Amino acid sequence: SWHPKGTHLAAAGEDKVVRIYASATGDWGEKDSIHCISTLEDAQTRTVRSCEWSPNGRQIACASFDGTVVVWEARDSSLQYWDQVASLDGHTNEVKGVAWSPVGFWVATCGRDKKIWIWEQEDDFVCVSMLDGHTQDVKFVTWHPSEQILFSGSYDDTIKIWQEDDDEFYCCQTLESHEDTIWGISLPKRSRGDRMVSCCA
Repeated sequence: SWHPKGTHLAAAGEDKVVRIYASATGDWGEKDSIHCISTLEDAQTRTVRSCEWSPNGRQIACASFDGTVVVWEARDSSLQYWDQVASLDGHTNEVKGVAWSPVGFWVATCGRDKKIWIWEQEDDFVCVSMLDGHTQDVKFVTWHPSEQILFSGSYDDTIKIWQEDDDEFYCCQTLESHEDTIWGISLPKRSRGDRMVSCCA
């Protein structure tokens, strides 16, 4: 996951660690310029399946197969030192995806329990909505870049589009063109978000 300003890269893996990378020169194509400047570890007990930066670039949410989502916060602008500030517990099985809403107000998580959880960030993170609709594992979630609309992809071969109305989310459309598992969904970050790319097995 890229930092919103493109200055740092966060990578999650089966080693249960999230690593933060930076380029010493700012040129990501330059040999030997890229170094790991921080490791976020000892917070989750199984594979960290995905991670995503918050829109302000000060927090990272990490989804794990241990059923948790851990949120880390940087102590300063160097992004070298981090504190674990929250653990979002509620999923009953592996968590596969995590996504921040455009203004960082909500965090969406999804997993093997076929559910999507919407967490609201105040002093702490509180689950404000649990979305049912998929019939198999939910593999991926992502928000529209400028609107409070959420997209989810599932092992049930569908993409669902969830819309918010007065703090309640509902499925406004189901896309059924794929013939196998939806593994990823991507929308342009720097435009109106009027195009979408999805991929399947």
